[in-house]
Amino acid sequence: MDIDIAACMTIVRPGAQSKCNANDYNQLSMLDGTVKPTLAELEAAWPAVKAKEKNSTLNASCDAAIAGGFTSTALGTAHTYSCGLNDQTQLTAQAFDAYRNAATPLWTCWFTCKNLAGVKARREHTSAQILLVADAGKLHVATQLSNRDTKVTLVNAALTVEQINAVTW
Repeated sequence: MDIDIAACMTIVRPGAQSKCNANDYNQLSMLDGTVKPTLAELEAAWPAVKAKEKNSTLNASCDAAIAGGFTSTALGTAHTYSCGLNDQTQLTAQAFDAYRNAATPLWTCWFTCKNLAGVKARREHTSAQILLVADAGKLHVATQLSNRDTKVTLVNAALTVEQINAVTW
């Protein structure tokens, strides 16, 4: 089995000081007096190492999918809205302002989105429209988080590296 000995050591002997040349078990030496793990112990830790790596990758993929944006037809036709953290903050602020001003008939705000031609511009939204955009954004984020959670659960239940590798975004 081809494993990363240093990564497995973080699972088998967390905090232990060790040295390993060329990822060769025979070259593994303990520098702090802790007991050297067996090769079998290190190999048994390999799926946990791979699961940790996969979960990190899934988190990054989820973040990228969220930031990639979402589509809403609140303006009458499909428009794409960015959904990075700053975009989410701005949309939340606009939605809150729209909610506070729902009784003001002519209330509008300007919010950035792309039209079907891909032209990114600040476009006027009514209170009802920006609230629909916010609902679509909330659903987009929740869907991506749910997708990630499902995949992380599969990774954490996996018993082999092959099962872990089979989980993809």
